[in-house]
Amino acid sequence: MKFLAVAISFVVSFALCPVITAVCCKYGWYDEINPRKIHKEKVPRLGGIAIFTGLLISVAYFSVVDDGNFSFVLPAFVGGILVFVMGILDDFLNLRARLKFAVQIVAAIIMSLGECYFDEIFGFKFPVPWITGRVLTVFWVIFFMNAYNLIDGIDWLCSGLSFLALGAISVIFLYKGFDVGVISLSLCAAILGFMFWNKPDAKIFLGDGGSETLGYAIAIFPMLLQGDPVFNYNKIILCALLSAIPCIDVFAAIFRRVRDKRSIFSSDRGHIHHKLLNIGFSRGSILVFLLTFQFLISCVAVMTLFITRDIGLMLIASVFSFVILFFITIHYINRAVNIKMSGHLADCPQKEH
Repeated sequence: MKFLAVAISFVVSFALCPVITAVCCKYGWYDEINPRKIHKEKVPRLGGIAIFTGLLISVAYFSVVDDGNFSFVLPAFVGGILVFVMGILDDFLNLRARLKFAVQIVAAIIMSLGECYFDEIFGFKFPVPWITGRVLTVFWVIFFMNAYNLIDGIDWLCSGLSFLALGAISVIFLYKGFDVGVISLSLCAAILGFMFWNKPDAKIFLGDGGSETLGYAIAIFPMLLQGDPVFNYNKIILCALLSAIPCIDVFAAIFRRVRDKRSIFSSDRGHIHHKLLNIGFSRGSILVFLLTFQFLISCVAVMTLFITRDIGLMLIASVFSFVILFFITIHYINRAVNIKMSGHLADCPQKEH
């Protein structure tokens, strides 16, 4: 019965995508085209509705038929609803970045008021955990929402990274015997149903309603597994590793904008997929490269189930360091390409008019 809920999630998401696409095409609800974005075609961007609906129906079925008790995740669910609705409104109205950020803060605070929040790191219990742990949780959730929103720049990239990260989380939860693993696996199934229509060249995009909700979900799932001493010890760094690609990318974006004295809410073409395109990678090769990278990261995360917590910590830290080194390398290669191109343009003779 549990895995029938997973199948339901996939079928609903898969079936809804063409319906949503048809409705969007009828009313002209397309993702905007601008110089910052890579796509040049009119593509609907409400794919998040299909994923979210598939997950809701799946969880409702599991709760009723299999007596799954998920009352402890109610604050997280309410926060997720708020994030999803705000994202859908932004897909239609292009809300101001500061308004979106304010709503994200409210959603993260609502989530943190429940039973699930960070209360320790590497076995060290936070002083006054009901305050410090919840504050850390709020920052964590906001960071993840924006990380997955900003990485959504190429067909299959955000959905693929989310699918692989949630897949590893699902394996960990189910191995530990927690029913909440069925929820994360159902979300994986919903993403997979969407990915069939999002593959290059995409017929539908996630939109902000999809990417921000996925970031929110990936941020909160680790906090739903409480009481396991080995997992709790490495939880923060393990889940940071699973989302290392989008998280380091958004950290780099914040640093870049502060350095250039621009608003952190401004947009640019300096994300990892933009840099790889500039270096000479095709869209397809970027997908293969980054998703293979994410798959290996997810495998490392699952491996930590079968080794001691200290060895697991060293392995996670080593892989995370390698991801950081990868970003630094791509940054300097991209900068060298830009310098070379600037020099080439300067050497070109100017025509007289």
